[in-house]
Amino acid sequence: MFHSLWTKSFAITLVLAVSGAVHAAEHKAANSSDSDCGVDYVEKTICVPQWVTETRVVSCTEYRWEPREYKCTVYRNVYETRDVTEQCTVLVPKQRTRTVNYTVCVPYTKNVVQTSVVCIPEWRDVEYQYTVRVPVWTTSVKEYTVNIPYTVKKQGVRKVCRVVPVQTTRTVRRCVGHWETHTREVPDCGGCGVRSVCCRVWVPKWITEEVPCTTYKTEYVDVPYTYCVTLCKQETRTCEVRHCSYRTEQRTGTRRVCSVRREKRERTVQVCAYRHEQRSRDIVENYCVPEARTYTRQISVCRPVAEVVTRTRSVCVPHTVKKEVQVRVCKTVTKVIRVPVCSSCGGCGGRHRHCR
Repeated sequence: MFHSLWTKSFAITLVLAVSGAVHAAEHKAANSSDSDCGVDYVEKTICVPQWVTETRVVSCTEYRWEPREYKCTVYRNVYETRDVTEQCTVLVPKQRTRTVNYTVCVPYTKNVVQTSVVCIPEWRDVEYQYTVRVPVWTTSVKEYTVNIPYTVKKQGVRKVCRVVPVQTTRTVRRCVGHWETHTREVPDCGGCGVRSVCCRVWVPKWITEEVPCTTYKTEYVDVPYTYCVTLCKQETRTCEVRHCSYRTEQRTGTRRVCSVRREKRERTVQVCAYRHEQRSRDIVENYCVPEARTYTRQISVCRPVAEVVTRTRSVCVPHTVKKEVQVRVCKTVTKVIRVPVCSSCGGCGGRHRHCR
């Protein structure tokens, strides 16, 4: 890859060099025709590189999918039914009758005389003395002081914040430039001379000036206002107050007192007693007798069977094909040019390049 890039760059450089030489020779011939010295022209054959496009056949590798067969062994399950004879012991249920003796408790009722002691309450009235405190109420006049509120209006001054606009000036810089048209010389595209072009250039000019502006400042002013104040004045008032005092008195009261008298009493009650009796009954018992038996059952057996099968799979196979491609080739062609030759060098004094 790097070799092909280097070859192309070398060929392009060679073409530019030969083209420049041919152009310089023609330009020299044109200029020397106007000179005073005698100039003769001779024809020379030179080799000039030329790019041409050729069609070439190249070999390349392509891939295609081809089906291939291969053999493999697979296993499938084959189920078979077999008869299996097995021996086992089973329990055969049977019944039998037997007589069972048992003892039971039989309840019966009997009369029993019970002796108990009972408490008989007896109530009587008893006098007793007690002391009580009897309240005695008296009335007196009492003076007291109360505060009576009333409202008074007063004048005051408070600070209020206000925003006041202020006219000031500030210094700003402003650009007042202008566009100017300048003419400059640039090389010609052919490399044989120069040409004049016009372009617009911005010429800046900065000036400083004072501009008015409005700013806001905060100031506090005194504003009068009216507010209400609640005051209190004292007044003396009278009221009647009741006082409670106690005196002691002896009093007599009656209360009932309970006393208990014990007595023995008898009563007949029925109680439940139990006696034991022997009884018998017939019961049926179930029991099992082991027996050996033989039985046949069918079972399924799975047996794997091997088989050889043929299967198809796709294989990527490379192959070589011929293709035509377009290739750029640098070839050398001959070209006849005229080259000036000075016949006598006395006239120009060596001013021309071909006379030196």
